[in-house]
This record gives sequence, C-alpha cells and structure tokens, in this order.
Amino acid sequence: MKPLDFVRTPKGGIALVRETNNGGRSAAIEFVDGNPHRERCAWWDAHELTVTSSLPLLLANGLAHPFGRGRSDAAEFFGEAKR
Repeated sequence: MKPLDFVRTPKGGIALVRETNNGGRSAAIEFVDGNPHRERCAWWDAHELTVTSSLPLLLANGLAHPFGRGRSDAAEFFGEAKR
C-alpha cells in the first residue's frame, strides 16, 4: 500500500491513501464518498484495507497512446493494483 492508492474499507467505503507509516503497513485515508459508514480516517493496518487501484496508474493508463507499450510500462512503474 502506498500514497495515492485507492482502497476499500471493511464497511465498503472508498478512499484514497493520504500517507503511510511503517513501510506501507499502516495508512491514513481520505474518503472519496463522504464516509457514509462513519469509519475512522487514520491509522488503518494494511490487512484491513483492500487496494483496488492507484491514481498514478489510472492517469498513466488514461493518457497512454493506444499503440505501443505505454500501459505495460505504467503497470511496471506504478505496480498493478492487487484485486
């Protein structure tokens, strides 16, 4: 888990990782859907959150030319999201 990863919380909230501690083993998050379940914003253990994607990877894939290796390079550089 790293900053700018999109994560899902145990109650289904969707959030963006703001910062991490302990080598990515804990994170503070910012909810993108207004925190409907009233969950905490900090400090989540990595095993409590599910990484769904990352902002840099989404942007790189969206801007990549349809021909060539742009998407492959983005996945190598930013890491593919674990589902």
